[in-house]
Amino acid sequence: MLTALGITDVVWDEDHRTIVAARDGMPGYILSRSVEKNRRPVVFVYAGDTREADGRSVHLNVARVKQSMNLRLADAGLVYPTYYRKLFSDLRDAFTTAVIAARAASRGAWQADGTTAGTVAMLASLEDTTPILPKLFRRPGAPQLDWDVAIERANVTDCTYWITVKNLTGAPVTFEGRYAVMS
Repeated sequence: MLTALGITDVVWDEDHRTIVAARDGMPGYILSRSVEKNRRPVVFVYAGDTREADGRSVHLNVARVKQSMNLRLADAGLVYPTYYRKLFSDLRDAFTTAVIAARAASRGAWQADGTTAGTVAMLASLEDTTPILPKLFRRPGAPQLDWDVAIERANVTDCTYWITVKNLTGAPVTFEGRYAVMS
């Protein structure tokens, strides 16, 4: 997507997490009409020059949204959708269609998504390998758990699982355990 935005000569840090240098003097613009609860603008990002002299009277329709980096990233499976109340239903439907297609084709993050699968993972795994909806991961003050599993073989047919769970924060934690007997 960096190439699509006209960003070239990208140099990453050794962990390939942060861009430390890039040639990014290409034209681009954003369209916005609202801010979210933390007063950050909710924007649509575009590469290239805008056709309007200013942003006073822009009608954002589905055809224009399909040109946005937002929808291109959703179609590639590289972002999770977050729908704000003020997003018009036809625009929301365009994003939903793109996300459903990306998920069905296992593109991008959908290859390993753990959001609806009930994935429980170590914090390091969530940071590096198991994608989940960011709003579920980055809740301020949300509990974080660590656990260890030990298996004790009682006899040829039985074993005992010892699960030790540790709350890593001061936030209250409620969890439940489930099991299935496999034959």
